[in-house]
Amino acid sequence: MPSFTIFNIGTGHGRDEEYNLLVDLFNQTDATEIRPPIIVTQNENYKVINNGPGYDCLLDSLLAQKYMNTCAETAVDHVAKWQSGPTDVVNMVGHSRGAILCIFMAWWLKVRFGTGLKCNLFLIDPVSKSNYRQDEGRTLYGNVVHCCRITMEDDKGEGAIALFPLQAIDARLANILIQHYRLPGTHGTATQFSPHVATGMILASTPLDVRIAWPIGAVAKLEILRSLCAWGTPLTATALTDAQNDWLLLETYSRIIATNQPQRPALRTVGLRATVNDLDPCKAGSKQRFVPVRGTRTEVGLEQVSCPNPYRGRGLFVNQQHKNLLLNQLLALHPNLCTLANAAATYWAAGGTGVPPWPPCVTQVQASADVLALVPVAPFTSALLKSVLRIQ
Repeated sequence: MPSFTIFNIGTGHGRDEEYNLLVDLFNQTDATEIRPPIIVTQNENYKVINNGPGYDCLLDSLLAQKYMNTCAETAVDHVAKWQSGPTDVVNMVGHSRGAILCIFMAWWLKVRFGTGLKCNLFLIDPVSKSNYRQDEGRTLYGNVVHCCRITMEDDKGEGAIALFPLQAIDARLANILIQHYRLPGTHGTATQFSPHVATGMILASTPLDVRIAWPIGAVAKLEILRSLCAWGTPLTATALTDAQNDWLLLETYSRIIATNQPQRPALRTVGLRATVNDLDPCKAGSKQRFVPVRGTRTEVGLEQVSCPNPYRGRGLFVNQQHKNLLLNQLLALHPNLCTLANAAATYWAAGGTGVPPWPPCVTQVQASADVLALVPVAPFTSALLKSVLRIQ
């Protein structure tokens, strides 16, 4: 099953940025890049990456619209030369305005090829300020099979990027799979990435703001790799191994909690969260700021465009995916560990705060021994269990 994979970078960013998540994903895709003098043929795997609007020129709304229109036209022309049968699939990943471009490209493909050519979309915090082609940039049509969306939970306050609603879903899409992920951090932290985080190699000399931001982008990368793998995009051997490693994803989720507020992870419910705002190692003036936990991205607004997250701002779990992954892995190691985590999940989901009560069937002595056994497998996860549940 040949695949055609498109990566659309966010506004003001480009493919020469070493720490950009979209660039890293593009490099980890084992396909032929379409650039001169490549001639597109059928039955091959191809990949395309588009710079963000405003990267190659001054950012202007009309210029941005023209640029996005050109990207969509070019992509559709390439797909027309490549597409050969009903098993072909176009996979797209985009951030910010690049996520809007993914939706718009899917619409163009539907107009050109009907619903026979299927698309999968992974949208990373799509923006709301883009009113570009309101219907086509906000509506999912019958050629979309699977749509994943990451929604960031925090904002900067001043100049905040508001939440973006998908305006409509075609009534014929009863079977479309829409999957939501919620992550802490601001709009820009979703795509700040370093391979050092995925391999667990954060140096003591690494600045605090970098250590805080990178695990968020690393989780986004691993979740996207898992989706691309399921959708048929060919990956490099390293990326394929990472996509299939549940413990790597679990440890990276746990690193978010450990670095966001390491001193009191179970009480991270009010005040300021240590989250990087627009950290970009490629740009001068990038710096760390502490942003409001709630800000304008309130729980009501987040639930309207995404999904509920009863674990927002509560230690041990980042979101529902993190909780499910943790319980499955802990159950495979020892029932006591799963019982502890499940009791904490139930307590926090019901609105409890602080340290959850101990389940009556597990003693602290038993739990301490089980957590110590977990250390060689998952040091960050075991550290969180000890700190959040007050295990000695």
